[in-house]
Amino acid sequence: MERMYTYKFRLYPTDEQKVFLSKVFGCCRLVYNHFLHEKQEQYKQTKSSDNYNKHQAKLTRLRKLDEFAFLKEIPLQVLQCSLRNMHTAFENFYKHKRGYPNYKSKRDKQAFKIAQPNTFCIENNKLYIPKLKSGIKIVLSQNIVGKVCFATISRNKACKYFVSITVKQDNHQPFAQSNKSVGIDLGIKDLVITSDEIKYPNHRKQIKQLKRKLKHNQRHLSRKVHGSKRYEKQVLKCNRIYEKLTNVKVGHIHKISTELVKNYDIIKIEDLNIKGMMKNHRLAEAIVECNWSQFVSMLQYKTW
Repeated sequence: MERMYTYKFRLYPTDEQKVFLSKVFGCCRLVYNHFLHEKQEQYKQTKSSDNYNKHQAKLTRLRKLDEFAFLKEIPLQVLQCSLRNMHTAFENFYKHKRGYPNYKSKRDKQAFKIAQPNTFCIENNKLYIPKLKSGIKIVLSQNIVGKVCFATISRNKACKYFVSITVKQDNHQPFAQSNKSVGIDLGIKDLVITSDEIKYPNHRKQIKQLKRKLKHNQRHLSRKVHGSKRYEKQVLKCNRIYEKLTNVKVGHIHKISTELVKNYDIIKIEDLNIKGMMKNHRLAEAIVECNWSQFVSMLQYKTW
C-alpha cells in the first residue's frame, strides 16, 4: 500500500542565498495576493470569477510586463504553485467549509513549493534548486526512502530555514506486533496514565520557565518604537522563544505517542469534552499546555 511521508531538514543558506530566497518568498506572496484580489473583485461585479487555467495564462502575460519584470528571476513553476494554492484555498472554502482565504503577510511564515522533483536534488549535503547556482547547505538527519514527489522550502518566524521533502513509499513496514492492548487516561500533572500504571509526566516546569522568559521579553517589546530596528530584533527574540515552547510541547507528545504505538497493538483512549472543560478558567491554560487534541491525532495517524 502506497503512503505519503514527509522528511523535514534544516537549511543553512548564506547571506547571498537568503536574499534570493527572500525574493522568491516575496514574489510568491505577490502572485497569491494579486490574483486573490482579482478573484474577489470579479466576484463582486459578476458573481463569478476566473478558474486556475485562465489565471495561469494571465500570470504568463503578467511576467512580460515591464512593471513585473522581476518575476522572470523566479522559476515559473514556483509561481504557478503559489497560484494553485490560492485556488485550492477557495476549493476548501466552498467544498469543505474551511476558512475564507486571507492575504499573505510578510510577517507570517514564508514558503514556496517546487512541484517537479527533477528540478531539485541533494548532492554532497547541499540542496540545489532552480535559478540558484550554488547549493544550500542541508543537514540530513536521516536517509530519504521512497519516490520523491515535491519539496517545500520555508522560513519560520524565528528566521530559520527548512526544506520538507514529500515522498511516496510503496512498502510500508509497521512496528512488530506485541499482542498487547492498553487503555490510557489523559491528565494535567501526568500527561498520560496507562492501564498498566505507567505514568508519563508533563513538562509543565520547563513550559513555565519559557513562559516566564517570554513574558519578560514581551515587556521589553512593549517599550520599543514600533517599526524600529530594536523593535524587529525584540520581535525575533520573542518568536524564537515561541518556537522553543512549541518544540518542547510537540517533541514531548511525539516521544510518548511513538512509544505507545511501538509497545501496544490496541490503544483505547477516553473521550473527553475538551471544549466543555475549557470553560473552567482555572484549568483552561493548563489544558491548552497539554495539547491533548494534538496527542490524539498523533496516535491516530501513527496507528493507521
